[in-house]
Formats: sequence, C-alpha cells, structure tokens
Amino acid sequence: MATKPKVVESEPKTFTSILDTPMSEISRPKPAPHGSYLAMVKGLPRYDKSTKKGTPFSEYSMQLLEALDDVDGDALQVWLTRKDGTIVPLQEKMMKLTFYHTPDALWRLVKFLKDLGLEPEDEEISIGDMEQQTPGRQCIVHVKHTPSDDGEAMFGNIDKTGPAE
Repeated sequence: MATKPKVVESEPKTFTSILDTPMSEISRPKPAPHGSYLAMVKGLPRYDKSTKKGTPFSEYSMQLLEALDDVDGDALQVWLTRKDGTIVPLQEKMMKLTFYHTPDALWRLVKFLKDLGLEPEDEEISIGDMEQQTPGRQCIVHVKHTPSDDGEAMFGNIDKTGPAE
C-alpha cells in the first residue's frame, strides 16, 4: 500500500541554516509549469535599476494562489514535491514580475494595474500612486518557459497578466 506524501509548511530559513544543507540535497530549482495561475501581489513593489543598461523598473512579488485548468496537474505535483517526498503548498510559491520604466514599456505596467482592478477615479493620479494600492490585489498570471542565455536551464517567467474573474 502506497503512502501519501505529507504536506509540510516551510519554516523560515536563516542564512546559516541554508549553508548547513548537505550538498547532496541541493538541485537546480524546477520552473513553474507553464499555464495560468490566480496570483496575489505580496507587499509593495521593489524599485531598482537593471544591471545591464541601468533601466529603472518596479518588481512585484506575486504569490501563486491557484493553478487554473491549463496547468498540467502532473507537472504541478512534480514541481511542488521536494526531493524527500514532501509537498510544498502552492501558496508558498512566489514569482517576480518586472516592469521597466521606459516610454515604450510603460503601457504594460498600466495594463497590469488595470488587471488588478485599479482604475483611477482621478485621471491626474500618477502611476506611482497607483502602485501603492497594489498589495493584496489579485490577477491572473500566465507562466511561459524561457531558456537561459546559455541554454543550460529553463525558467518559468510571467509573460502576461489578466483580470481575475
């Protein structure tokens, strides 16, 4: 009779405890299965500049809440299962979503804000002010697999968003 893998809640790790991990337990993280997920913005965006060109950006932490019908259930189980057989709840998975602050790319950020249900009551409100209203809001994110620059790894990146229905 097969035993059902147990679901565990992740404990916060300290830098020292992470370094105490045996090398045999370390493997390259698998990408999130491609498809659509209901996600929630966790906290305020992080503002920074890209390392290559110095382009300013805002980066959102997106907590995955639910996998939608276009996500392969078997691939999702594999992604959520640790090496020791324990299953990490999907809600513990976070993904980053970055928007560059350039005239040609700003429309993507505005679309994202609208997908979160943020419609300005005052047309003069700034995008920066709207960003302050994003924590806790939900939208649909679509994950696409993208190869690394060297072709040795595959990453699951958010390539588009849509309104949560």
